[in-house]
Amino acid sequence: MAAPVSSTSKSPVSSAQVAVNVKGQRTDIHCSVFTDQLYVIVTQFCKLGTLVQVKPETVVDDMEGTTPVLTAKVLFGNDEPLVHVISRRIAASLKPSKPVLLALSLKDTSREAVFPLLPAIQSCVARAQGGNSAQPISEEVLVR
Repeated sequence: MAAPVSSTSKSPVSSAQVAVNVKGQRTDIHCSVFTDQLYVIVTQFCKLGTLVQVKPETVVDDMEGTTPVLTAKVLFGNDEPLVHVISRRIAASLKPSKPVLLALSLKDTSREAVFPLLPAIQSCVARAQGGNSAQPISEEVLVR
């Protein structure tokens, strides 16, 4: 038999969501913060799409010392170079100290469509980390 859960206990996972409009395309962003990783969904199709794990790592170089890098691994979906580039760019904007599990489902993967999403993703993660996720927010980002 399971132990009763107190209604005052806080969930170990905090989440937030944002909806933005980039170049006339609605994009839904959902962020969940776990103790060991961030989970970010960025979708224009209402599906998860390609699932990518981006890990912060440190490379040791004899000349430069240590250099932080982000490595991307497609776990499910399209394993294409552009997916790796977009995933690492999104993760880099978050300056993660833990792995980021990223679900991408984008109609437009151009620089002009992806870069305006970065502030909204950062805002979503910040709201989830702060635990202020009671109401979803909408932001209008118009790029022509």
